[in-house]
Amino acid sequence: LQDIPTLGIDESYLLTQDIYCDETFTPIGIDASCTPFNGTFDGDGFTIYDIFPSMWLGASSLGLFCGLENATVTDLTLMNATINGSSNVGILAGYADSSNISDVNVSGTVNGTSSEVGGLIGANYYGNIDNCHANVTVFSDDIFAGGLVGLNVVLATINNSGATGNVVSDAFAGGLVGMNYYATVDNSYATGDVLASAYAGG
Repeated sequence: LQDIPTLGIDESYLLTQDIYCDETFTPIGIDASCTPFNGTFDGDGFTIYDIFPSMWLGASSLGLFCGLENATVTDLTLMNATINGSSNVGILAGYADSSNISDVNVSGTVNGTSSEVGGLIGANYYGNIDNCHANVTVFSDDIFAGGLVGLNVVLATINNSGATGNVVSDAFAGGLVGMNYYATVDNSYATGDVLASAYAGG
């Protein structure tokens, strides 16, 4: 995983076994800034455990990938992750732009001191999320926090997906999506509790 930036962020990768991470894990693509992954990552049904980028506490754009752009991620499970950042924070990626994400399941805890905090993705722009599920407790000290996606905007779509974790935020909090604007959500659900001082929903 840690060699992907060197091997090429625009290449295709196939996971061939389960992977166990430790506190030295660095989100793919992050350095002084975020270079988003724009290749293909096929998990082939395997699981990545215990993602915890402890060396990047409080940074923006945190997750397995710092960001996704014109990328495809499929058939992957991320279990028992802990992501602590500021804005654009999610277990799979801090943000996704024009990307296709399918059959991805995540569990763990996500904490953001700023906005766009989600169980799977912090912010989703122009992208498609299909058959993805999050069992994640999500905390945000600001706005746009969701059990699956914090901010889902600009022709983005979420289909056949769900979230079961609790969400706590200052405002614009949702069990599935914190804020959905000019975007589509279809045949999806949320079952967790949502707590916010304003604009809270399922």
